[in-house]
Amino acid sequence: PSKSEETKIETNKVKTKAIRTFHPPSPPCIIELTKAAQTTKPTASPNTIAIPHSTPDSTPVLGSLVSDASSNGEEVLPKTIKSITTYHGMIHKIFAACLPNAPNTAIFLFILFTFTLNASDAGSDLALGYFLYSRGFVEEALIVFVADYATSLLNIIHFLTVSLQNEMKWWVTGPEIFMFLILNPIAPAINCALWMIFRIVENQKMVLHYMFLSRLTCLINGTFESPVQIILLLFFFLTSRIQPPWKDTTEYVDSLGHKISLGSYLSVISFFFCWISLIKNVTDSYQSSEFLTVLAFVFPNILFRIFSYTALVIQIREWILIPVSLLFIINFFIGGHMKPGQSGINLSSSSFCSIFC
Repeated sequence: PSKSEETKIETNKVKTKAIRTFHPPSPPCIIELTKAAQTTKPTASPNTIAIPHSTPDSTPVLGSLVSDASSNGEEVLPKTIKSITTYHGMIHKIFAACLPNAPNTAIFLFILFTFTLNASDAGSDLALGYFLYSRGFVEEALIVFVADYATSLLNIIHFLTVSLQNEMKWWVTGPEIFMFLILNPIAPAINCALWMIFRIVENQKMVLHYMFLSRLTCLINGTFESPVQIILLLFFFLTSRIQPPWKDTTEYVDSLGHKISLGSYLSVISFFFCWISLIKNVTDSYQSSEFLTVLAFVFPNILFRIFSYTALVIQIREWILIPVSLLFIINFFIGGHMKPGQSGINLSSSSFCSIFC
């Protein structure tokens, strides 16, 4: 046959092969899961928590462990905000897997879950502080409040860095600084609420802004405040400042005269929400594709640290600040050596939060 006939034959073979290997397109959720699975996994140390930071081009990204979708090709901003399907952690992936044909509903459920968890955690901690104050443990109540507000400075520095790069208006920056100073315990819940609102009105710039702030405040509060509150609660139980649930005789009497034995319900509720918050934010910060990997290698380390710090607090009380400060300095130098590209507030906050997780 002539060359033109050979060309036609080859073309027909290619078309036939393409038809045979054709697969129908997957839903957006499955496509994004496939892209995430093909992304190169980070090779960072399992003892370092990376905190979100912002690049000069005003695109919010995460640190070395929490790789942002935009830097790995996962998220391409579409014309409408509602079609963004970047995954924001293990909880969001679970919602997305349960609702493969409704990615927008999945992300709204994730935001609602994060909002509820943070609001409940902060509310139970503040109620516990008031409970201790009413029982005469003024110093212990003050410590609980200080632990809730300890991350305020880190949040403000990160926030100001991002706001200066994004050139946010003063009437946006001012109330947000007030939020971090006065309402720091519920700052993640406020950011989640604003994130959801601006997704509804499809304001792309504000969606990215509050998405970043939600990740930032959840990671910092969840990987520092939650383990500190767990250590304090264990200390209060072991030193009889709060009666364990099986010894407390607190009862609730309803309008019909029924008595319900609640035990140390405030401490138990606070203890429960602190653990849930810690688990969620640790899995989000390490961003492993396999939850069992985090469960097997990360959580035993965290449990050992929490119980070790509890024993130290019981034995040496306020002198616990000395080993904690030494650990921060060691984390700072190791992080600077292992991650030379990370510096300033990003390195400091990562070293700070890695003390407990």
